[in-house]
Amino acid sequence: MTGPPAEPDVTNDGPSATPAPADRLSERLLWRLLSRFGSGGAAVAARRLAAAWMRRAARTDAGYEKGRLRVARRTPMPTPRLVKPPAGWSTSAPLVRTRRGWPRSAAGG
Repeated sequence: MTGPPAEPDVTNDGPSATPAPADRLSERLLWRLLSRFGSGGAAVAARRLAAAWMRRAARTDAGYEKGRLRVARRTPMPTPRLVKPPAGWSTSAPLVRTRRGWPRSAAGG
C-alpha cells in the first residue's frame, strides 16, 4: 500500500521571489565615472567602454539580466541599486555617422 499523496511543492515564483539585481561598489563607481564622462567630447569613448563592459558581464545569466534591466525604460521590479546609463545615451540620432550600403556603380546599378 502507498501512503497519503505527497503535498504539492508550493514555491513563490512571483517577482518578489528574486531579489533585485544590484551593482557592487566597484561597478557603481565605474558606471558613475562613465556617466560623468558620457557628456561632451568623451561621450563616444564612454559609450564604447560601457558597451564593452556590458558585453563582458553578459557572459553569465546574472550579468545578462543586469544589463537588460540597466538599459530598460521600465522594469518589472524596482532596481534602485542598479546604476543606469544617462538618458542622453539613448538618442534618436547616432553620435557618429557612417556610410551604409554598397557603393553604387557609375552605371547606376
